[in-house]
Amino acid sequence: MKSSVITNEKPSEIYLELSKSDDVNACARDMQQIYNHRNIARKESADFSTGNFVDNIQEAINMTIDHPYLQHVIFSKNHVPVIVLYTDFQIESILNQCIIMPEPSVLGIDRTFNLSDLFLTATVYKDANFIRKTSNRHPLLAGPMFLHGNADTGSYIHFFNCLQTALGNISHSDLIIGSDNEKALKLAAHSVFPDSKNVFCSLHLKKNLSRYLSNKLGMNSKERKIVVSSIFDVNGISRCRSLLDFHFACKEFQRKYQSSKRLVRYFNQRLRYPLECNIQSNCQDRTNNNCESLNHVYKQAVNWKKQSVVNLILKLYDVVDKQYFDMQQCLVGQGNFKFSPNVQNNISYFDYLEMNLNQ
Repeated sequence: MKSSVITNEKPSEIYLELSKSDDVNACARDMQQIYNHRNIARKESADFSTGNFVDNIQEAINMTIDHPYLQHVIFSKNHVPVIVLYTDFQIESILNQCIIMPEPSVLGIDRTFNLSDLFLTATVYKDANFIRKTSNRHPLLAGPMFLHGNADTGSYIHFFNCLQTALGNISHSDLIIGSDNEKALKLAAHSVFPDSKNVFCSLHLKKNLSRYLSNKLGMNSKERKIVVSSIFDVNGISRCRSLLDFHFACKEFQRKYQSSKRLVRYFNQRLRYPLECNIQSNCQDRTNNNCESLNHVYKQAVNWKKQSVVNLILKLYDVVDKQYFDMQQCLVGQGNFKFSPNVQNNISYFDYLEMNLNQ
């Protein structure tokens, strides 16, 4: 699709042309995806040698000396620099919440657009040590993130390498990385964290299946509903409670639709692996909603306007800093968070929290 959107054709013409393709990877789900890919293509082919951008990168390099949030500016040939953002406390928190905890949080990761001339890819996780007073649920916290101009495997590997180094020499077998099944991101995560588990957004899988059934197999809405429900309903394949049940359900699905070779092939190539990963990690109904919720927070922080690279870094740090403030307020019983019951009597954790947040 990427090669198509950088032409001078109108988005409507590109959408129509791609819809006729037999290759499901070449299809667009809607016009918005055409606009998004055109935005990506323009960024990747943009001239980042202009004065303002170069000045911003130089200022970012200077900030790595003493700013607690900006950790790395990474250069590589024929690539826009990668800017990696995190605090030491975020790393300690992720180590605790996403790896060490008996029931670790999923470390969600997602790319978002239109915050600056660069993409923002951010991580998110839940902290089981706190409860948000308004919802009585564990809060979503911003994790490490990075700014990049290329949406390729190499850029993601730069970020994951920094994250791996920061986490230290510890097993990552309990780390669960959640994404929307973006190929470059998935390959990078497996390259850097080969022992980690991967889970995928069931909503993306469901929407992609429905679009394939409509655009490629020509199914009407009633037929599509039957197929989609058999996989994603509460009693569908995606909700199996064990791998044994899952493998049995897959065989039944293949037997039922054996007359539709294209459907069975799509299921085996596009759905079986991500669904199996979700079941294996007990994340049957996993979605990217947590990432999208914090993406909305970031866009609110910039008032829905594009920022210079440095301004965006500072505004993102403000978001992180406000979360730190709510954690600090827990120590005196104020703020938007309260401690979970499992840490209310843990004096050593109070001391640890106060020491780290006051640094």
